[in-house]
Amino acid sequence: MSILFDVWLRYRPEGEMNKTEQAVAMLEGMIESGELAPGSMVAERTIVETLGLGRTPIREAIQRLAPSYMIRVHASRGIEIPAITVEDQLSRLEVRRPVEVLAVELACKRASEAQKAAMRNLASRLEGRFTLQEYTDTLRQT
Repeated sequence: MSILFDVWLRYRPEGEMNKTEQAVAMLEGMIESGELAPGSMVAERTIVETLGLGRTPIREAIQRLAPSYMIRVHASRGIEIPAITVEDQLSRLEVRRPVEVLAVELACKRASEAQKAAMRNLASRLEGRFTLQEYTDTLRQT
């Protein structure tokens, strides 16, 4: 998912998530939780039935997730949930870290006092020990 889309999702007014955005969020959650296992193949029809959404939002979600390599589309075989190697993660982090630093700097400069208070609250919730699932859940709440 693009960083701009992710930022928009986090700061859009409540209740404005359309079906495609719902599909993106649900698919990401299924991949991150391992419900869709790395290396597995899944049919579009299975995703439609599992999520209870129509084909169009599912197809649009797939198109949004493909550029970030969360999924790979194989025309005649279905959708692959790729396994992620350490090398893959490191190469993505090389690009992602400087962009995220810039995004945080700009967000801090442009934030209202209420938004800054929310950021401080989130930072305090992320201090200490927690499981990966607790961390992921906390970030999704933002």
